[in-house]
Amino acid sequence: MRFLAPLCIALAIALPLQAQLALKGSFFINNQKDLDTLAQAGGESFRITGSLWIKGTILENLQGLEGLKRVGWGLYIQENRALKNLQGLENLSKIGGQLHVEENPALRDLTGLEQVQRVGGDLTLQANARLEQVDALARLAHIEGRLSLSNNTRLFHIDGLAALEVITGNLTIGGWSGGNPSLLRLDGLKGLKQVGERVYITNNLALTDSAAQVLVDHLQKREYAGMLVVRDNAAPVEATEP
Repeated sequence: MRFLAPLCIALAIALPLQAQLALKGSFFINNQKDLDTLAQAGGESFRITGSLWIKGTILENLQGLEGLKRVGWGLYIQENRALKNLQGLENLSKIGGQLHVEENPALRDLTGLEQVQRVGGDLTLQANARLEQVDALARLAHIEGRLSLSNNTRLFHIDGLAALEVITGNLTIGGWSGGNPSLLRLDGLKGLKQVGERVYITNNLALTDSAAQVLVDHLQKREYAGMLVVRDNAAPVEATEP
């Protein structure tokens, strides 16, 4: 009998871990009904074995998905014209494949992704016209693929990526598809220890040569030996952050 209390405590700790429900396959959210249906199916703690697509909705946030802990493959958040933040995903800690956040014109920040430490594929932030910062990614340390930041009109800085150490693919800031015209500095990437492939820093019209050089110097100190392209960035006058 004297061992009963410790046993009960152990069971109480173990049960939540065992209660995570696995929803097999990929899921698509195109409206509030789809979100509610997924939330009801998953309950308080669940994971998706495939991908999750949130596309073309008029949702302002993703509240209701607080039970989602893991996505086995990709997470795609695209073309949601009213989406202001990603609240509802705050318990999501693992993304097994790609993370794409693209063409969400009202998205101001990535609030909701604070628990994500690793992305198992490419991370793409593209054409989010009102996105100003990425502070919610403060725990992200590893990208098993490419990091691409392009055509985010109001992205002023990327300080929220300070914990990022490894990018196994290309690092692209700007690029041929469109730069980040308000981007002022790259200090948020000074924690990088490894870039597996090429580095492109191009077409960011507010980014001065000296600001771009901060990242270049850091990578060279880390003995980065890959292709490094820095061009068409320099503003004639130092820009200031609003």
